[in-house]
Amino acid sequence: MTTDGTRGRRIRRRRTLTTRARVLAWFSGVMATALLGTLLITAEILLSSARAEVEGELTHEIAKFRTFTERAVEPATGAPYSAPGPLIEAYLAGVTPNDGELLFSVVDGRPGVRTHGQTALRLDRDQEVVRRAASTTVPVSGEVQSEMGAVAYAIVPVLTADGRPGSSLVLVEHAQRGIDQAWWTVRILGLTFAGALLLAAAASWFIAGRLLAPLRQVRETAEEIHSGDLSRRIPVRSGAPHDDVALLAGTFNRMLGRLQRAFDTQREWLDDAAHELRTPLTVIRGHLELPSAERTEEDRLLMLEEVDRMNRLVDDLLLLARAEKPDFLTFERVDLTDLVIGVVAKAQLLGDRRWDVPFAVDGDVTADGQRLTQALMQLVANAVDSTAAGDAVHVWSRVDGDALQLIVEDSGPGIAPEHRERVFERFHHGGVASTSTGLGLSIVRSIVQAHGGGIAIEDSALGGAAFVISLPLTTLDPTFAHSSPEEDAA
Repeated sequence: MTTDGTRGRRIRRRRTLTTRARVLAWFSGVMATALLGTLLITAEILLSSARAEVEGELTHEIAKFRTFTERAVEPATGAPYSAPGPLIEAYLAGVTPNDGELLFSVVDGRPGVRTHGQTALRLDRDQEVVRRAASTTVPVSGEVQSEMGAVAYAIVPVLTADGRPGSSLVLVEHAQRGIDQAWWTVRILGLTFAGALLLAAAASWFIAGRLLAPLRQVRETAEEIHSGDLSRRIPVRSGAPHDDVALLAGTFNRMLGRLQRAFDTQREWLDDAAHELRTPLTVIRGHLELPSAERTEEDRLLMLEEVDRMNRLVDDLLLLARAEKPDFLTFERVDLTDLVIGVVAKAQLLGDRRWDVPFAVDGDVTADGQRLTQALMQLVANAVDSTAAGDAVHVWSRVDGDALQLIVEDSGPGIAPEHRERVFERFHHGGVASTSTGLGLSIVRSIVQAHGGGIAIEDSALGGAAFVISLPLTTLDPTFAHSSPEEDAA
């Protein structure tokens, strides 16, 4: 009795072997077709060559006979032969036929003199050949089958002085020997091709197995993956050739890495969100458990404040989730001067600070103006929370190399180097405003990364922290007149 899992593995194994066999069948079919076509063409060429050789022999003998008839004279009179019979007999008397060759005469419709030859070549006994030789007035050729195979012949008529037929020279060649030699060669080639096909099939079976091995590993790894363990990877040998299968394995491993990071991030989000929501829920629950007669207006306002805090937290979480979607940004032409000046104008309502714009790039870029404003306002809010009344907060922009930089700096206490990376983590409060949800800087980083840029924290010339957003110019399609405060001052 087998389990469903075992049965599934057997079915999948058969499918894998079927794929391997399908590769073998296609390869073998193409190769067999090519070899068979080559064999048929070779056979046709060899058979045609064998028959051409026989026809060449017949043509050569015909030429010799014609030359003889033009020059031959009767020994007694010294004049040309007056009758076809003596002329053909005189020619045959001086001919020494090759092996597999026979010549005979037909005079007045009957077989006459012949040379010595194999019995199979005795076409002077074939009534049809004799009849054709006695009646034809033009040279003809043909082929007949004997007990020794194919026999080719040619008939050369010799007409009388008044043009009447009746006498001919018949040339006979044994064609079967050349045909047999051709077929022998074809059989040898066929056996050679069959052996080559078997070797190629065995090699293709082995190679197909090697090529499909990573695909099997991909399948087996995918089957073993579950939400609790995404650490499995397909082994890819270093230095291995970068073929399609190796690239597929690498792509699959990278996909697993992305999935693992996504699942880890999801767990962190759930843990962090549960932790952050637990406090306001506990506060609200504690106040709701009080008897209604004991609740004061202060308790009601405190619960409303905690509810507002949870709403902000949920909104920030939703915003971070949307940052992973392709439609998170809405691109438009953004005037960089208006962007910086507009942020400072809105920021003045957040606190009594010495607001200033040291420099603003004069030009425009293709970006999401609302998202960039949101990121800058979050950085400004952090600067306000980190400073006191009368402290300096500067918002400005510049071009540094191939990047557009948006900068928010303040004269506050700054951020310690050991906290500069962690402040962008979700729900981290160390070094920044502790009254926030802890998601503000994570949102800023998500907006910047969605634009293809990055954000870093540096020491400010004002004495505090400087948040520097760097956006690559290659993706912004910029048009501006100034690139730095130094150039503008010059």
